[in-house]
Amino acid sequence: MDGTPRLVAVPLDGGRPAALVREHSTDPAWSPGGDLVVYSGADVGTTFGVRAAKADGSAHPLPALTLTRGTRHLAFMSGGR
Repeated sequence: MDGTPRLVAVPLDGGRPAALVREHSTDPAWSPGGDLVVYSGADVGTTFGVRAAKADGSAHPLPALTLTRGTRHLAFMSGGR
C-alpha cells in the first residue's frame, strides 16, 4: 500500500483481509452493537475530523466534528450514543 493508515476487516473464517475504509483512518471505536465504527480522519494541522462507517464499510453521516491532537480516543457512551 501507500503507507496511509486504513481500517481493515479481517474475516474470522480465515478469508482475505480487506480495507473497510479506503481513506486515512485510525483510532477506531466500534459501537456496542458492532454495526458502526467511528474513527479519526487525517490530521490537518493540529486537528482531525471524526468519521463513521457501517460494518459493511459504507459511510455513515455525522455532523461536522473536528477535534484537536491529544483527544484522539473515541468511545461510545452507554446506550450506544
